[in-house]
Amino acid sequence: MAGGAIGLAIILGALSSLLPLEIVLIAVAGIAVVSLSVARPFIGLFAIFVLVFEILPPEYQPGMGKLRAYDVMVVFLTAVVILWTIARGQSVLKALGSMIWPLLYLTVCLTVSFVYVRYFSPNEAALSEGRSQFLWLILPLIALGIDSRVRFKYFVIGAMTLGAIVALYSSLESLFNVKILSQKSAAPLDVFGNSDIVRSFSGGGAYIMIFAMFLSINLLVERRMKILLGFPLLALLSLGLAVQFGRGLWVAAAGGLLLSAAIHRGWGGVLRIVAVSSVAVGLLLGGMAIVKPRVAQALIERVTGIGEEVESGGSFGFRKMENRYALAAIEKSPIFGVGIGGIYKPTATAAAFGFSNEATYIHNAWLWYPLKFGLWASLIPVVFILCFYREVYKGLRSHHAGQDRGAWFIAAVAGAFLVPVITSYTQPEWSSPQGIAALAILMGCALLYGRLGSPFPLTQKRR
Repeated sequence: MAGGAIGLAIILGALSSLLPLEIVLIAVAGIAVVSLSVARPFIGLFAIFVLVFEILPPEYQPGMGKLRAYDVMVVFLTAVVILWTIARGQSVLKALGSMIWPLLYLTVCLTVSFVYVRYFSPNEAALSEGRSQFLWLILPLIALGIDSRVRFKYFVIGAMTLGAIVALYSSLESLFNVKILSQKSAAPLDVFGNSDIVRSFSGGGAYIMIFAMFLSINLLVERRMKILLGFPLLALLSLGLAVQFGRGLWVAAAGGLLLSAAIHRGWGGVLRIVAVSSVAVGLLLGGMAIVKPRVAQALIERVTGIGEEVESGGSFGFRKMENRYALAAIEKSPIFGVGIGGIYKPTATAAAFGFSNEATYIHNAWLWYPLKFGLWASLIPVVFILCFYREVYKGLRSHHAGQDRGAWFIAAVAGAFLVPVITSYTQPEWSSPQGIAALAILMGCALLYGRLGSPFPLTQKRR
């Protein structure tokens, strides 16, 4: 063992003299993560999540040209886990359940688009844009790598921890005007009226915050979380959600919360959650009015200014313009679209808004697949959604009663999943790495719940 360690040190020393230190560190970290993940796949999973959701700030993450470190990690880790599953004589297809169908559908569409771009409509942005779809490999990683209720429990606790960290980062960014999540994460809320208010963008991390919030609420209702832990956690998550200053996100979160309450406790649960949420919002605004009055004022203006935003144009008008360009491009090329990474808007539009990739980027995630792959790919999100709720239904039939009593858990999963489904009309959740990672986590939880039951079986109530 000592000889192996000395030999490895010599090899690494030689490599560091020939290659940039950054590449050597990536190689060492990658080997360590993959090695540990053979026996404990969730270690590799959370290493990926730490990078994707920027728990490790981007400036400290290694760069790999058009690829990110997590792009490479997710591909290699998936290969390792699949081979390990086959070696143990287990079925990969059985573990994925009905989710195998949207994954196959997506794979075919992505392959055809890459071939189309490679041979018929070449562009330099294909890999840069297509790499986000690699993150769908998180779904089989979860399904194959989390193979016991104990690991499922740690996975859920880890997801809640991620949500709390993202909420903390967002809150610090907005309240103290520091940049943590990315270079564009903290920006003035409005150019004119609220330029002194900092808005935090956490992307798909917002859905992990919401997932953690719904789980915490249901755990408190079931008396499985101590109040001294639950209330501060909910306060942090609520603040993190508030400082996103996203009207669509807030509305979608309210809808997801109602769905979670309905699945968990029926109409009585819905009425209770409406009452409690009203009090919580009042407390949040009241607390902000004391600690940071301008933030409280901006939050109120943001809620009451929806009609004004629609009438004035603003970001709403910009998104309408994007949709018109996208629909025109789809009509022009309905079979293959513009191809992965293809341009669909005039470059003058991109220059006007100052984004280098604006000519290829679209906010409306529902239009992304037909725009990039062609009309035949339009149903990819729909198939994912249908298969997700099929897994939820199957799980509820198997585990909603008895000692398992897991309806509280799957209710939170289903409610949290509804949020990106709604916001995808104005946000690129099916085409951005963070959005796909969040969706895959929620889909993976539905698969695991159907197979393993609740990660926290409620054998008795705790006060």
